Amino acid sequence: MGMPDQKALVTGGSRGIGRAIAMGLSAKGYDVTIMGRSPDTLAKAVKEGVARRSHAVDVTDEAALSAAVAKSGPYHIVINNAGAAESAPFAATRLDLAGFCFHLAGRIYRAAITPFFWRRRWGASSF
Repeated sequence: MGMPDQKALVTGGSRGIGRAIAMGLSAKGYDVTIMGRSPDTLAKAVKEGVARRSHAVDVTDEAALSAAVAKSGPYHIVINNAGAAESAPFAATRLDLAGFCFHLAGRIYRAAITPFFWRRRWGASSF
């Protein structure tokens, strides 16, 4: 069972799979922050109890991502649900899109995990 003093971040947390993950963490008692690009969708999710707070941020903007993380971190759990997709088998996915997704995961890892997890020497993440 989560604890109110344990914080979780879910990127892409206002819709779909990210929303479901955020709801599950909230139900377990975690203090959840969601990130996404749509302020209205994020506000609605917070109002509906999906998370305690949200940040409208484009996670490809490293400065904006770091600023948002600084406002609501440190986190004990980070779920990276942000990315891009195309409707194709993975083997047929364009290399530039796959590279973008891996680069994005690294950016979120650096902003949301490195400052906190290493200092505490523990944490959980999913990318």
